[in-house]
Amino acid sequence: RVVQGVLLGLVGMGVLLAVLWEIAEWVGHTFINEEVGVGYEDTLGDLSAGLLGSIGAVLLIRRQNTKGCR
Repeated sequence: RVVQGVLLGLVGMGVLLAVLWEIAEWVGHTFINEEVGVGYEDTLGDLSAGLLGSIGAVLLIRRQNTKGCR
């Protein structure tokens, strides 16, 4: 069985990666090319994608884990 803490950690990792992505975009925009998107909608979309993607992965893992327990 997958421990609940591991699943929560996976969601946290997805959000952390989304935040690191946003920092990388800001660095790219500030120091490399001003055309790199750093607007509010871009940021919100990227952070939402990280959160929802990691939640989706956790749901798939839980589904696979419960199938194996039967």
